[in-house]
Amino acid sequence: MVAAAFVAAAPVAAQSQNGVSAFGDAAFHGSMGGRPLAQPVVGMAASPSGNGYWLVASDGGIFTFGDAAFHGSMGGRGLEQPVVSLAADPEGDGYWLVDRSGQVFPFGVPDLGSATEDGSDGGAATVDIAVRSSGDGYWLAHGGDMVVEAEDAGPAVRALQRRLWDLGYWVGPVDGVFGRLTEQAVYAFQKVNGLPVTGRVGFDTSRALEGATRPAAQSTAGDLVEIDKDRQVLFVVRDGRVLWTFNTSTGTEEPYSYEGQQFLADTPRGNWDVYRRADGVEVSNLGRLYRPIYFHRDGIAVHGYSFVPPYPASHGCVRVTNAAIDLIWAENLMPLGSSVWVYGTTPDV
Repeated sequence: MVAAAFVAAAPVAAQSQNGVSAFGDAAFHGSMGGRPLAQPVVGMAASPSGNGYWLVASDGGIFTFGDAAFHGSMGGRGLEQPVVSLAADPEGDGYWLVDRSGQVFPFGVPDLGSATEDGSDGGAATVDIAVRSSGDGYWLAHGGDMVVEAEDAGPAVRALQRRLWDLGYWVGPVDGVFGRLTEQAVYAFQKVNGLPVTGRVGFDTSRALEGATRPAAQSTAGDLVEIDKDRQVLFVVRDGRVLWTFNTSTGTEEPYSYEGQQFLADTPRGNWDVYRRADGVEVSNLGRLYRPIYFHRDGIAVHGYSFVPPYPASHGCVRVTNAAIDLIWAENLMPLGSSVWVYGTTPDV
C-alpha cells in the first residue's frame, strides 16, 4: 500500500462519508470508502492535533488523512497474521501496528516489545493496542483463542496454506479458503509436530509453523512411500527427502467379522512393493476403494476415501482423500514395483 492524503469539503457535525463518520467537533478529513482495497480497514488513530488520522487495513496498509504523516506500512509484505489495530505516538512521530499474534510493528517509533516474544498473551489472539500518554509504553489486549479453521477465508488462510505447502504438507490449491484439504494438511502437521490434533490453527500451531522444518524420512535413499502408523501420516519420499506429507487413516487393529469369520483390521508392518493398481472404483467386500494402489497380498492398498479422520478407522487399507490419491496417480508417485515401508504401532483411539 502507499500513503494516501485526501482533503474533504468543510466538515459537518455527525457527517458520514466513505467509511469514516465524524461527530461533535471532530472534522471529517476523508476515508477509503468506495476505493478498492486488497483488505478491509480494521483500525484508526487520530493525529496529536486532532486535524487528521490514520487508517490501517488488515494487511498492514496505512492510509493518511489531514495532517497525519505517513511513516511506513506493512502493506504488501505477506503477513502471517492479519493486523488488528494501530496506535499513534502522542507526539506524532510515528505509530505502532499489531497483528493477531501480538507481533508489534513500529514505524518512526521505538520497538518496545511484542507478545510473541514473552508469551504474555496466554495463547489468545491480540485484539487491540493502546499507548501511554508519555509515548514510552503500550498495552496489548488479548481476546479469545486465535483460530483459523474450516470455512474461514482470507489472507491468514492463504498464508497458512503457503506455509504448509513450503513444508511439504499437501493442501491442494492455495486459494485462501480453509477447506477439507487444508484441514487434512493441518491434521498432518499437528501429528508430525506432536501437537493436539484439532484441524484448527490456534496459537500453538501458529507458533509451531513459524519455526517448523520439513518432516524427516526414516529412509535415507531411494524413492518410496512411508506409512507411519504411530503418527497416522503418509510420506512420499524421494532420495531420503520427504516430498509430500498426507494425513492418513490405517487399520484399527480391532477384530471384525465377515461371513461368520473373524479378521483383524491391521495394516501389516514391513517393506512391501506395489503389485497392482486400479484406475477407478473397486468394490470390495468391505467397501468402495477409489483408485486403489495395492501393496500387500491381503488386498491392502493406499486408496482414496470420502472419510479420512485423523485416527485409525479402516479395515487395514491406508486411506487418503480422493484428491490426494488423484495427485499420487497424476504424478506417478506410487508406480508398479515401487516400495512401501509400513512402520510404527497403531495408536489407541
